[in-house]
This record gives sequence, C-alpha cells and structure tokens, in this order.
Amino acid sequence: METQAQKVPTDGVVRDLFHAMKSHRLWIAGLLTVLTFLVFSPVLRFGFVNFDDGAYVTENPRVLAGLSWQNVIWAFSFDSCEPTSNWHPLTWLSLMADVTIFGAQAGPMHAVNLVLHLINVVLLFLVLEKMTGATEASAFVAAVFGVHPLHVESVAWISERKDVLSTLFILLTIRCHLLHVQTGRFVWNAAALVLFLLSLMSKQMYVTLPFLLLLFDYWPLRRLSAAPNGDHVKSVRSVIVAFRSAKERPFAERKATSQSVIDRTFLKSATVWPLVREKIPLLLTAVLFSVVAFAGQRSGGAVGSLEDYSILQRVLNACVSYAAYLSQTVWPLNLAVFYPYPDQLPWGRAALSLVLLGGITLAVIRLRDRHPELPVGWFWYLGTLVPVIGLVQIGRQSMADRYMYFPMTGLLVAVTWLAVGITRDQPGRRRVLQICGISVVLLLAVAGRIQTTYWKDSLTLFTRAAAAAESSLAYTKLGYERAQQREFDAATTLLHRALRLDPDYTAAHSSLGNTYLAEGNAELALQHFHRVIELQPDHAEAHYNLGIIYARLGQVSTAVLHYEAALKASPKDASIHSNLGIAFLMLGRKPEALNHLERALELQPDLPEAHFTLGSVLAAEGREAEAIGHLKQGLQSRPDAAEAHERLGQLYLSQGETALGEHHLQQAAEYRKPVSEQSADPGQSRGSARP
Repeated sequence: METQAQKVPTDGVVRDLFHAMKSHRLWIAGLLTVLTFLVFSPVLRFGFVNFDDGAYVTENPRVLAGLSWQNVIWAFSFDSCEPTSNWHPLTWLSLMADVTIFGAQAGPMHAVNLVLHLINVVLLFLVLEKMTGATEASAFVAAVFGVHPLHVESVAWISERKDVLSTLFILLTIRCHLLHVQTGRFVWNAAALVLFLLSLMSKQMYVTLPFLLLLFDYWPLRRLSAAPNGDHVKSVRSVIVAFRSAKERPFAERKATSQSVIDRTFLKSATVWPLVREKIPLLLTAVLFSVVAFAGQRSGGAVGSLEDYSILQRVLNACVSYAAYLSQTVWPLNLAVFYPYPDQLPWGRAALSLVLLGGITLAVIRLRDRHPELPVGWFWYLGTLVPVIGLVQIGRQSMADRYMYFPMTGLLVAVTWLAVGITRDQPGRRRVLQICGISVVLLLAVAGRIQTTYWKDSLTLFTRAAAAAESSLAYTKLGYERAQQREFDAATTLLHRALRLDPDYTAAHSSLGNTYLAEGNAELALQHFHRVIELQPDHAEAHYNLGIIYARLGQVSTAVLHYEAALKASPKDASIHSNLGIAFLMLGRKPEALNHLERALELQPDLPEAHFTLGSVLAAEGREAEAIGHLKQGLQSRPDAAEAHERLGQLYLSQGETALGEHHLQQAAEYRKPVSEQSADPGQSRGSARP
C-alpha cells in the first residue's frame, strides 16, 4: 500500500512553481495572493510607529547606514543585541538592505514585510498539499493563515520583520525535509539544516521544529510503524507486562526475557529511533540557538527575574495565554499591540484554562486512531508556542498576537482535516462545509482589513490598544504622542493615568519629566527624573535629562555627574559624549571636553552639536579652516542652526570671503529665534522611545 510519504513528489523547491503552472494549484496560489494582498495593502501607506521601530530602524545608526562590511560584522556580533535584546543577524541585514535599496522609508519596508507574508501563504499551501494531497483543505488553511487578524501584527509592524522572515525559512526547511523523506538523499537533509539555521538567525522562535517534524512523521507522512493504530502503545504495555510476569524468575532468566521483549518492541517493530536520529543535527542546532536566544535577551535586560515573576505565576499565565489564544483564533476581536502582565495570580481563569487544555489534550489522544490529525495539530499548537508562552518571561507582556503567526496553523490543520474527514462520504454536508469555509475566510478577511487600519500611526495604534487592553504602556505611548504634538495638558493626563495603573513605571515618569521640561516646569521635571533614578539607578536617559536640566540651571558640576552616570550606562551614546564635552567646556576643562567631542563624532559623524561646539573652540584658537569644516558639516544635519550660520559667516568675512560671509549671516537672521543657542546649549531633552 502506498504511503503518504511515498506520494511526496521528487521535484525540488524551485520546480514547485513550474509544476503548479500545469495545474489548478497556480490558480489557487494566485487567489490566495490576491486575497491576502487586499487585506494588507493599506500598510503600504503607513509610517513607522513609536514601538520598537526606533530601535530597529529610525534611531539605529547601523541600519540607517545601510549595508556595509562593517555593519555585516556588527549584525553577527553580540553587540547587535544591545538595541533590541535579540540576536537576529539576518533580520538586521534585511532591514539594512531595505535602506540601501530604498532609503530609510517606511513604505518600502512595509512592502517587503507584505511580500514575505504573501510568499509564506503560498508556501504553506504548497507544503500542506504535498504532505496530505488534500488541495481544498490546504487552500483553506493557507487562506485563513493569510488573512487572520492575529497575523496583522507580524505583517503591519516593521519591527516584526523577523516573524515573516524566519517563517519563510522554516517553511522551506519543512519542504526540504519532505524531499529528504521521499528521496533519502543527503543533499536535502543538508539543505534543511542550512535553512533551519537561516530561520534561527532571523528569530529563535522555531527551536521546537525537530519535534514538529516528528509529529509529521506520525501524520500525515505515517513513517511510524505504530501509527495511527495504537500498536506502539500496546507494545509499551507489553514491556510492562513482561517485567511483571518475570519478577519471580531467576535474575538471569528475567533479564533475558525482558531484553527480548524490549528488542522486539523498540528495535525491530518500531521506527522511532531512526526518525529521531535523522533529526539530531536539527536538535543540536535548536539547543545551541536556545542558549543564544536566552543570552541575548538576558544581556538586554529583557528576561524577567523570579523576583518579578514567580514560577507559579508564569505557569498560571501560560495556561491562561494558551486558552486566550484559542479564543482569539475563533473570535479575533479586541486585539491589542500589548497585553499587560496580570498584577495578581489569575487563579480562577487559570483553573478554567487548565481544565480546557487538559480536556482537549485527553480528547485528541483518545481520538488519535480515527483522527490522527487531531493530536498532530494540537501538539503543533502547544509545542511551537513553548518558547514564547512565558515560562521564560520576556518583557512586560503576558502574551502577543505575533506569537500566533505559525502556531495557529496547527489548530487550523486539526479542525480542517477533522471536518473534511467527517464529511468525506456525504456530498451534501461537504457542500455545506465548503460554503461555511468560504464564509469564514471572507469574514476573517474583513476583520483582518479592519485590524490592519489600526497600524496607521502611533496615535491610532495605542488609542486602540488602550481601549482593547488598558495598560500603562499604552497610556504612556499616547501621552508621548500628545506631547510631541505639544498638547501638554492631554499628555500629562494620559501619563498620570499610566502611573495610576503602575506607579513605578519608569517610562511614564520619564515621559512626564520630558513633558514638564517642554512646558518649562523644571521643578516637576526634576521630580520625575529623580524618581526614575530611584527605580532604575542605571537609567541612561533619566541621567542624561537631569544633566541637561542642571546645566541649564547653572549647576554644571552636578550636570557632569549625571552625564557621567548616563555614559556609564550607555558608553556608545554620541549625544551623551557631546553634552559632557560641552559641560566640561563650561567648567574650563578643555582637554576632557575635546576628548568627548571627538569621541562623539567617532560614534556619530553627523552629530551637529559636536560639530558646532568643536567649530567654536577651533575658531577661538585661530584654526579657522578646521572650524569652517566642522561648522559646515554640522549645518548639513541641522541647516536651521542660526548660531552656526552666524559663526560661519564671521569666519568667511575674516578670510575675505565676503559673498559667503554675507550669505551665512543672512541665513542666521532668517533662522534666528528668541532662544537658539544651539552650540552652547548643553543639550536637548529626549523622551523614552521604548517604554
């Protein structure tokens, strides 16, 4: 009898499309692409959002510089973990490539995310169809995968490039594994390992892949001799019976009898060990990258300690999250970009969730003989979520939509193949099932389109987040956005609401400090920045802003202390070096000032404040040519700096360059404002871009 594994075609990944062109698969792939594109096309007009996009793109000098050998080396080094607490070199290289090709524009980056998602939709359809031979069921699963609102976060958020990119490589890994199963050729096994490495270098989400492939060996590939009729379980029982029946016999006879049963059960009739053995390279790779992922998160301070989240709290939250993901899959409403971690142990919800999860698990195990797709799909869902379910707590969220990008597929497979199996010999019910399937896809497409619109900009995104899942982070982000629009009253109201939810939330205190500083209320700003330092003594931005305030108040020595504390926490921050250099100049400590200003320009060659200050110092020393060079470089980044134009005009006039001198003096007069001491000002405050 021909097995499902033998039905896997021998054509390669590249030839899949060629063969699809000869059949209906091409039309299905086209329809899936068009439908998914219609749902997500609004993202092409969206910009960046104030939630990790700064760390990944807009405030990341490495990414903004584009591809270069130096940046490639950085991407593969552990220094790249600093901005995001993640080691994902291929994600960095992908974003750098976008900047190199298109510039630092949000539209093309959104387009790349969307294209990767479209490819994933088609690949998922092809992989499922190859494994099962069920075209309609595979198309339905791929369609739901393509349009489901839970997947909007992975596609519409530029920072989640790692989701769509790593999934692309994991689907290709599965495809190559199928070719290895069919042909037995080592080249496909090696290709699967390489693609698995590429996936893990994009995001370490899929470290459980070896176990998923073992599930596929059970069904639909049916490579286990004991599946799905339960013989393997019976064989295990026979070992137990043999041990019990032989316990009264002499030791030598008992050992021989038991060993005979074990050999007969596991080495001759079962095929588990060869299947495990072929996946050992993948398993070792997964273990290695699990360590890498934990080290990267730990180095960035993203891993919560047991003091913050106890083991019991993590387990309870994991149970609740598993159940919540099930609910959101069926009824994807009130989705949010951030779900806050519960302040108290959710005993009631956890108990109900545990009963639900346990009941489903027992049911799928009991039904495994008639419906082997049920345990495969269910454990696909449970297993692929393990790295992000919160047992190792990352960040402040209890769960996240993006974590369901691939795990949801297991649920879809289980339910879809169950429905198809039940209606296989009933044409009438089969037609009803098809109509229901089309209706579900269309309803999810509408919901997905609506969910996509919430990612239009930061204000829309966090207004929705606050309404769907009230959190201190959402209100802090909203307060930040209102402050950027100089709506200070609205900003302070929102930020105080954030502090009512979490009085010790450093990002809210930091944003309040910046808001009060922008209003000119230095006293209240100082209170909140000092509160940040109490909560987090090594908070670089709070020390930086305290340095700015004390410098403006004339307490330059105190400002230096805070700048130095900020520099200790963030030694590669060019702005801190620049402001510390300016503060040292104000104290008359010129050599130290020049060292920090030069270091600032090494770290960020286009930093205008450092150029303006160095230009002023060099001009005072009579080094006019060097001063002109620095002032001109600074004006390239900040052309409206009136003081710099004035100094440059005076330098040109002193050298007899009358036309240039008058031009820059005229520019200075045009740009001059009541308060514009750009080069002498010890810095501009900055808010927390990543609460």
